[in-house]
Amino acid sequence: MAKKKSKQQEKVSQQTPEHYRVGEWKGMPKYECAYCAFDALSKAAIEEHYQARHVPPPPPPKPHIPVYDRWGNEVKPASEEAQEEVTDGKDNAD
Repeated sequence: MAKKKSKQQEKVSQQTPEHYRVGEWKGMPKYECAYCAFDALSKAAIEEHYQARHVPPPPPPKPHIPVYDRWGNEVKPASEEAQEEVTDGKDNAD
């Protein structure tokens, strides 16, 4: 038989992010990581732990590899040329 949550527990569960749970330890709030065994007594510490350990780093930017024609002029990819044409058309409209 499932227990019903009290109104206070429902408020806490609605307000806390999914990456940690809030419990109690000796009358103080205890923040438990949802992904590992880490727990802390401050919200800032659990947020710092989550950012440092469980958030993947952003992907590295694509490298710019210049391509040159036989005269040494840089050749831009077709997507960049199309984008320049669109911006040139907007500049001429003013």
